[in-house]
Formats: sequence, C-alpha cells, structure tokens
Amino acid sequence: MDNKEKVKIVAELESLLGLLNNSGSCYNLALLFRVARLEKRIKRFVIDNTVINKDISRIYRKFSPGIYFITVYAATRDFNIALAAYKMTELYGGFIQYLDFFYEHPKNRRFKRLAYKFRAAAIKGLNQKVKRELLEAEESFLARYWRFEIRYKELLRFGHKFTDSEIKRFILLKARSIVGYPIILRQYCHIPQKLVDLINYNQSIYNFYDDYWDLKEDLDDKAPNTFII
Repeated sequence: MDNKEKVKIVAELESLLGLLNNSGSCYNLALLFRVARLEKRIKRFVIDNTVINKDISRIYRKFSPGIYFITVYAATRDFNIALAAYKMTELYGGFIQYLDFFYEHPKNRRFKRLAYKFRAAAIKGLNQKVKRELLEAEESFLARYWRFEIRYKELLRFGHKFTDSEIKRFILLKARSIVGYPIILRQYCHIPQKLVDLINYNQSIYNFYDDYWDLKEDLDDKAPNTFII
C-alpha cells in the first residue's frame, strides 16, 4: 500500500472536514470542488492499491464511491474502516450495474449471473441487522424501480412525449436506486437521514455524467436516459 499517498489523503480529509464543519449550512462551491477532487483521488488510490474484480473494472467508470469513503472516515476517523466500506459498496455496485445491464439486455443472462454473484459476495460480509434491512429495501424499492425503468423504456419505443414531472420522477427514482449503499454504510457508522438525502442528490448529479457517456448506446437501445427523455 502506498503509505505516502495514504498520509496525504488523510491530511486532506482532516483539512476538508474541519472546513466543512465550520461552514454551517452555507453552500460553498469551492469546498464541493475539493470534495469532488478528493473523491477522484481516493478512487485512484483504491485502483492502485487494492484488488478489483475484472468484471467490476470494466464498469468502474460508473462508480463514484469516494463519497462513501469520506462519509465513513468522517464518522470513524479510521482509514481502514473507510476503505472497507468503499470496497463493500464497490461489490454491491457490481450488483446494481450488472442488473441494470440485464434489464436493458434481457437476453444476456451473463449480466444477471454477474449481478447476483456480486450481490452474494456483498451480503456475505454484512451483519444480520444490516443484511435484513438491505433485503427489505431491495424488495420494497429496487424491484419497483426496475419495473418503472422497463415502463419508461416501453414509452420511449412508442414515442411518448415526457412531461417535466415524469422527467423529474425519473431523475429522483434513478438516484434512489442506490438505496442499498447508505444501508451498507450502517455496518460501519451511523448515517443520518439528511446525509442519505444528500447522497441521493449527489448520485442524481453523477447520473447526468453517466447518461452523457451512455447516450449513443442508450439511443441505439431506446433505453431510459435523462438526455433522451
């Protein structure tokens, strides 16, 4: 492990967390840019210093788990615990991404096999309380979200003209498809609901980036994409 880079990341974390704690409820764009740069730096550290499954590496562009690392570090002040939380969300992210691919390409059963392989690996590392909460969230929200996305795909095929309220619902529901991540973090630290809301809004912004890069593929597949609808 690159201990020099680890020390630098911890120093930046401590500096940034001190500034964030003193900023109150003010919207500070400069601090948010520092958070974004730190997220990228953490991601690079993980890529360079940990083992990443080759199938997750193929979709790593879609991941933004640095915010979870920062969240857990802020609560625990423990680099290794924060790294463990990052790696757990990385595994569960494999489940979310490959299941999404499967619903977009239902004939490709390999996507579904990979999705549930990563889900099983993530769940294996959770305690019973967090595991139960995660499974309840999957049953109550994730299944409903996938049905919702399939419905929007059908509407796209029929040339439906989406209203502003339908587009807003799509953006917010897609962001909430990461419902499992904040639950997983509860294995490592306390997560207030306001922070869960912030994580969801952060994801909705990140989804715009993802939809931009997927635009051509989604146009070909007539798949739900913020820019298309």
